[in-house]
Amino acid sequence: MSAFILDSSVALAWFLPGNRAPTEALLDQVTEAGALAPGLWPLEVANIILVAERKKRITQAQRVRALTALAKLPIRINGGTRLEQHV
Repeated sequence: MSAFILDSSVALAWFLPGNRAPTEALLDQVTEAGALAPGLWPLEVANIILVAERKKRITQAQRVRALTALAKLPIRINGGTRLEQHV
């Protein structure tokens, strides 16, 4: 069973500049124990990362790295799918 339900703001803090420190321990926890996320979570996260790239907060390479890293985490999307099925 996963330890908690993952919010997009927490996951995005791992990859968007200036927000990483407070959630570092949660990233470790998700990596080890997994997490659950709402059904819209993959679309919400992908959209915010894309907007960050368009606004020049991150580069295209950073966007690709972020989405790839998120897809590798053991995050279960409501309905039983994995994130990589949405990326």
